[in-house]
Amino acid sequence: MKIILAIDGSTYSRWATEVLLSVPWAERPEVIVLHVIDVAVVPESLVAQQAADVYRAAVTAETTSREKAGRRLVAQVAARLKKRCGLVRSIVENGRAAGVIVDCARQEAADLIVVGARGVSNVRRFLLGSVSARVVSHAPCSVLVVKWGSRAVRRVLLGADGSKPSQRAAQCL
Repeated sequence: MKIILAIDGSTYSRWATEVLLSVPWAERPEVIVLHVIDVAVVPESLVAQQAADVYRAAVTAETTSREKAGRRLVAQVAARLKKRCGLVRSIVENGRAAGVIVDCARQEAADLIVVGARGVSNVRRFLLGSVSARVVSHAPCSVLVVKWGSRAVRRVLLGADGSKPSQRAAQCL
């Protein structure tokens, strides 16, 4: 099984990591730890011409800082996962979080995406909508949204209707 674990350093993404580690997988999964750097920028055409150079430099500095922090974060999480999972890879990408997560799942032919229910910014969620909701709506595979810290996964409720998607969900368990 190939799993995308999308993390952002929030409490919810830590909980998603814990849940992923607590599942007694039938086989050790391949896990891709994905961190997306989503630097909201104002279009340069809206920035005063006199401030354009300063603005570009500030955006570059912010992006570089977030990339370094993102690489540290995925390295820490990947190190924890290597003890319980098979192959573990790390990816740090720039872009809109939901789109990058869905694209990565599609490119990697992922079987499952694991995300926290909320990220680092409640204001941004209010203004732009939930990343996890967008991932659920557009993902090419199943999505596990972790809403709170959890003990080890011991019981799972599986709603089955005999369809191919429900049969695939049963196979994951």
